[in-house]
Amino acid sequence: MLFKKQTARRLAGRFFFTFVLLCGALVCPSLWADPSDALTELSQHPTWLRLLKADKQRDRTSAIHTPEFFVAGSPDSTAFDELAQLVELMESASDDTVMETRCQFPARLYWLSFQLEKPIWRDFSHCTRLNQWAAFDELSGISLILISGYYGNPASTFGHSLLRLNNGVNTRDSSLLDLSVNFGAQVPPQEPAIVYVIRGLFGGYFAGFSDSTFFAHDQTYSRIEFRDRWEYDLALTPYQERLLVYHLWEITGKKFTYYFLEENCSYRLAELLELVLEDDFMQTVSTWYAPVSLFHDLHRLDEGREPGLIERITYVPSSEATLRYSLAALPPSDRARVFEMIDVSKPLGPPTDAAENFEGEPQRLSTAIDYLNYSLAPLEETEAPEIRERRREIIGRRLRLPPGSPVRSEPPLRQSPALFSPPSAFDAGVGYSEVVGEYLQLGTAAFRKREIGNNSLEQSSLIVADLTFGVSSDRIFLDRLVAVEARKLNAPVFRLPEESATSWRVSTGLERARSTCSSCLEAYGEAFWGWASALDNNWKLIWGGFGRLSSRDAAVEIGPEASLSFAPHWRLAGEVTAGWVYAPDRDRSRERVTLKLRFSMSRTDELSLLAERDFGNTVSMAYSHRW
Repeated sequence: MLFKKQTARRLAGRFFFTFVLLCGALVCPSLWADPSDALTELSQHPTWLRLLKADKQRDRTSAIHTPEFFVAGSPDSTAFDELAQLVELMESASDDTVMETRCQFPARLYWLSFQLEKPIWRDFSHCTRLNQWAAFDELSGISLILISGYYGNPASTFGHSLLRLNNGVNTRDSSLLDLSVNFGAQVPPQEPAIVYVIRGLFGGYFAGFSDSTFFAHDQTYSRIEFRDRWEYDLALTPYQERLLVYHLWEITGKKFTYYFLEENCSYRLAELLELVLEDDFMQTVSTWYAPVSLFHDLHRLDEGREPGLIERITYVPSSEATLRYSLAALPPSDRARVFEMIDVSKPLGPPTDAAENFEGEPQRLSTAIDYLNYSLAPLEETEAPEIRERRREIIGRRLRLPPGSPVRSEPPLRQSPALFSPPSAFDAGVGYSEVVGEYLQLGTAAFRKREIGNNSLEQSSLIVADLTFGVSSDRIFLDRLVAVEARKLNAPVFRLPEESATSWRVSTGLERARSTCSSCLEAYGEAFWGWASALDNNWKLIWGGFGRLSSRDAAVEIGPEASLSFAPHWRLAGEVTAGWVYAPDRDRSRERVTLKLRFSMSRTDELSLLAERDFGNTVSMAYSHRW
């Protein structure tokens, strides 16, 4: 009996041992795998590389230069080294070191905790500074913000983008205390514009993420630079929100190299979306990634997702736009009274008597205060003491009246620029010139936003690296290269008191010498300075003086110029320009007449017609595709 029991035990043991071997060899090979092989594979996971800010553009392990960002303490460490050392540290270090590591690298450990099934690694309850900064208990969502362009600074010409962590109710006033994250270059004070452009193009600055309350950005963009913005509330999952916030904690304050055209604010924010969406987000990145390109990509990605990625888009007009429409909405008599109150060259005068139309006085006083705040916003505290005193007087008078909220007139909704044509373009068309004859046109533009058409900047134009080739029966030639062209029209429907009507245009590049030969090139620089007036919402008149300097025979030309810009329908826009040009050194003059028409077939496709009389007649028709 004992023998039978021992035999049964031996057989059961052998069966169990055989089962373990079969499980290990056939069913559970991971039990026998080399752990380093699994880490090697995990270290090449796209999310891990994104967490390390792998520099895809320059084939570097990381785009960050700060040693503290790395577990190994060096920007030269590989993705595998970073992963292996982090795992080893978490498995073998003392409890104090492990807890400190969690607080230093929360995004990496949060993601790894799901990959390696280590739930304890995502316990950050002891990280006091992290939790106070992130405020997850109050986090209601994350927004990407597109800010319109600003011609007062080369860095801001193309617009800007930043990110905001929304706490509680997301309204215009309550959001001012939310935490915002901005990426920008560390530029020395008073850096000359030309130095900034050159160093920015070739990576001459460090850059980084910085955090502040959103109030600081609202004050700068809306109240000093008078720039509109569009707030995109993102529909992220709780996991995605936490991963994004933890990653922001890791990278804020770390040093990157700044590249004006590529690795700029929008590029770095797009990387954040790539991380949490696990999607190749930046499909349009080649040699330039403008701020608006990020939002074009956001819309493209939103179209193919279920549920959608964009929860809501909110337009927030600048303080200038709000004031302009508030004044326009007042009755003429009330508006005249407001202008009297803000005129510091005259006494404020006695309060309006109740019998003399007291009913609208709170609204008039509040509008006057808004106007004076608008005037003082870009000034230093010691500037314009007379305006500050007038504001104090008007506030005192308003406080003596019964409380009440003045009725404000909000500007009409402006659609996000990302809902219009993307900035880059490819062109194909046909043309005729009296010098060249018939020819085909092929062109491309890195950035093309005009003041008319479906890609309008509204009273502004900005074109960079716009190249057009001609193909005739016997040769290929460069027709025109616009290096930079910028235009600013000051033609609002309602103009503020003392607001300048000055408008301008500058352009520089290369073009075919149209007057003499079909293959000669000349460098040129053009400028226009004048005035603009809005006839109504769809028609604008511009007039002033024109000047041109060309390299061919060092020719200088000057003369008057006038344009009529029109956009009677969202699909159709155009402009007629006429001028008279005089060359003083040659005592020669000529007329210039140009007609431009653009018809938008869709957000990405456009037909255009150009007819020009200048050294002979030129006509061209082209199809443009935007991306």
